Amino acid sequence: MRKPDLTTFMKRAKHQSTMLQVMRKKKFSWKTLLLCDIRLDRIPASTKFFHPYGICIRESVVFGENCTILQGVTIGNKHPFIPSDGLTWIGNNVFFGAGSTILGDITIGNNVVIGAGAIVLADVPDNMTVVGTWKGEATV
Repeated sequence: MRKPDLTTFMKRAKHQSTMLQVMRKKKFSWKTLLLCDIRLDRIPASTKFFHPYGICIRESVVFGENCTILQGVTIGNKHPFIPSDGLTWIGNNVFFGAGSTILGDITIGNNVVIGAGAIVLADVPDNMTVVGTWKGEATV
């Protein structure tokens, strides 16, 4: 694993606001600035963060390449007070819409789009678009 590099993270965040630049000069911590709880050493350099505010990613998430994460995304445990030893696997080319929530030890396949505000509670196969609450059954 590579060491966290906050400068690289900010380079990936394409649109920095003026307020963020001012706060950066005053030596605020990055977690305070972005209201994020993430470990950058677990996320590949090809991952893109657009509007990287309010993002929470638990430590046991394994990301694929070329993922896009919008603001307010949560990837966490189903039960906040019961620790989980499992991993959440994220495939390649996954798009997380604003405010989407992924809960539990699940696998998200390659080329998946998770819509804004979606809640994912079960595994998602490759080449799917998920909106609303996903519990594992596909409806056509």
